[in-house]
Amino acid sequence: MKVNVTDAITDLYEQSDGFPWTSVDITNNGPSPVYISVNNWKTQGAPLEVGNTISVDFKRKASINKLYLKCNAGEATTVSLFIVRG
Repeated sequence: MKVNVTDAITDLYEQSDGFPWTSVDITNNGPSPVYISVNNWKTQGAPLEVGNTISVDFKRKASINKLYLKCNAGEATTVSLFIVRG
């Protein structure tokens, strides 16, 4: 699944009928860094830089209920998601 992300919070729960997920790999295709939060939107930490992938797996079936993505002000990027539903 590919998702376009802007400086507004992208709530994938609202865009997908496929939750809950067991795990997800997120790759930032660029051109900007992206902030990621799972299940609850939290204060931004370090972003996922362009070209990098992060794996989110809580080791429990159906443990990912929401995914939030956001770029810095005025920026946008595209991410690819490899999802395990369950």
